[in-house]
Amino acid sequence: FGSRSRGSGTVCWWVRLARDMTALRPAASRGGNGTASSAKQPLVSALAEVTKAPSGADVLVKQENLLPWSGIVCLVYSILVGLVTIFCFLGGGQSERWAHPDPEELWHARTAMLLVFSAIISEGCLLAANSASVRMVGQNIADELSLHGPGDSLLTLSMYGVKVATAMHLWWHSGGLVHTDVLAWGGPRPVYFARFFQWSIAVPVMHMMTSRVFLCDQRPSVTLLRCAPSIIAAWSFVWSSWVMEVTLSPACRWLLMFLSLMGSVLILVDQCKLAYDHRKEELFGMKMSLVIFQIVVFTWYGIVFELGRFGAVSCLHEHAFYAYTDATLKVFQGALLAMLRNRQDLHSIRRWWVAALAAGR
Repeated sequence: FGSRSRGSGTVCWWVRLARDMTALRPAASRGGNGTASSAKQPLVSALAEVTKAPSGADVLVKQENLLPWSGIVCLVYSILVGLVTIFCFLGGGQSERWAHPDPEELWHARTAMLLVFSAIISEGCLLAANSASVRMVGQNIADELSLHGPGDSLLTLSMYGVKVATAMHLWWHSGGLVHTDVLAWGGPRPVYFARFFQWSIAVPVMHMMTSRVFLCDQRPSVTLLRCAPSIIAAWSFVWSSWVMEVTLSPACRWLLMFLSLMGSVLILVDQCKLAYDHRKEELFGMKMSLVIFQIVVFTWYGIVFELGRFGAVSCLHEHAFYAYTDATLKVFQGALLAMLRNRQDLHSIRRWWVAALAAGR
């Protein structure tokens, strides 16, 4: 069983797994006077032994650099942009409220919310299935698997929840808190506070989910500490973009526009640095596809956002793009993560099974 035959794939491996487990059952059930309990499921006992969490010198988890140079740059940027944003918000003034939001823009927000409901149901089913798998395989294996499927599903559902909540707010409250971008080329434009609130949560979470694929063997605290500088930078550049739109000072507007674009680039640089540090790991190609996906998304959003500021696209088309693309990209990222985690779990199960066979001989 330990060796692969030519042309065999995952399906053939599972067929052999089922055959070997079936062959073990009679041997485990034969005998009497206590021999059945001693011989019961020998491979399962061996599997629990080889997957037991190591300690001390046996820990093979790679030591992660929690604050590389890219993280330091993100922290310095966050401090700088935070101070500049506060200064511009207090000293540059705020624009008047937008009096009459376009009903068609709000209609698109409502329609996009309906698209997310099907994704919530699908992700909820994935969460239930992953949680059931964790309970079935046992405590030691659960410690590792629980960081994969269930963790990603919970983060994805949190993004869906924020999207639905903000869309309902825009729909039911006629846009909610809406300011006026008086400095936009081509005439004033509405600035929806709820949309920036959603981005201030969704962008850091999306960034952390992509970074987690390279840190799946680390503790959650290590993952959070490694991602913290870029998460803070992502949160900072989102709110600097909002202040950039509502300020009355042209100097503050151009400065914050530059800083917000710089922030989106810096967090991508930090993510590429993380990917480079883990370039020798298995399934690196699939993991790198998530980074490329995020680079494309940030570039796409940045282009549309800047086109709106210079009047190259209408308000309706800009906000319709945000409404539908926010929902679509979150669903697509969830699908990519599900495929990656499935491959990772299959690799882990195969390693455990081969090790269990060796330990049981």
